[in-house]
Amino acid sequence: MKNKKSYTPHRHQRNIPTKKLLIGLVSFALFGLVAALALPHLSSQNNTAVQSTTEEKLDLSPPTAEDKKATEQNKDDLAKQLDGQNKEGTTAPVAPVDENGKKQAQVSISSASQNNESVRIAAFVSNVFEEGGTCSLTISKGTSTINRTSEGFQNASYTQCTPFTISRSEFATTGSWTATVHYSSTTSAGKSTPTPVEVK
Repeated sequence: MKNKKSYTPHRHQRNIPTKKLLIGLVSFALFGLVAALALPHLSSQNNTAVQSTTEEKLDLSPPTAEDKKATEQNKDDLAKQLDGQNKEGTTAPVAPVDENGKKQAQVSISSASQNNESVRIAAFVSNVFEEGGTCSLTISKGTSTINRTSEGFQNASYTQCTPFTISRSEFATTGSWTATVHYSSTTSAGKSTPTPVEVK
């Protein structure tokens, strides 16, 4: 009777899983080693970049002589610029003139009031500041007209007309009358817009 040979698996079949495991362990160890070596270098670069950025943004060192000189120069330039703007801003606009070469006076009637015996009308010239001009009042209704004149005088920063006072008896009828004030001097001339005056 022949002897039966027992079956023995080949060695290389048992070794395959062991080799794969060893290769994996070695690869993982190499990766960890590389990461451990590279991490301090990357951290150092990041810290350097952050420090560099901070130093660029925050310069707490005392100003140098050149910095002080540049600051003073900027102050001088700004002062000159503002001075030029102020001069331009305070330049008075040129007032229009009439056919006689006189400045156009801006005349306004400021008030019109009446008591039992008289009517009082006040006017001024806003853009003229002088003495000696003539203010002329014309107040009318229909065919009835009343004229008065007064002298202009300096008042604060404008020319005030001496107020006009008209006796109530000079008005032919009651109701709404229309008043206009003219101003004239050697340099200026103009008139107000017609203003209603109620006479009772």
